[in-house]
Amino acid sequence: MNLARIRELRGLTQRDLAEMIGMNAATIQRAEVGAPSAKLETYKKCAKALNITLSDIFSDDMTVLERELISVFRRIPESKHEQLLGLLRLAQEDDPAED
Repeated sequence: MNLARIRELRGLTQRDLAEMIGMNAATIQRAEVGAPSAKLETYKKCAKALNITLSDIFSDDMTVLERELISVFRRIPESKHEQLLGLLRLAQEDDPAED
């Protein structure tokens, strides 16, 4: 469950996020811990408010930075994808940590 981590990275408290989606902080707390009473609609509203997807909230296989890179990649024109990929590969080659 990534909801708390994403919220914190955005500098938001549970109360802040709750106000953004028209709910109370206790609702956010239940969602963040995955309580059985947490509703899918709450997660949808949180995702929309944080400009992320539901899978971002529930997936644990990627870091927040990796998800952000994918999000940016999806928003740029498809004609620029190869150019961006080339820049990322160039940055990887120039990384002195890999020497």
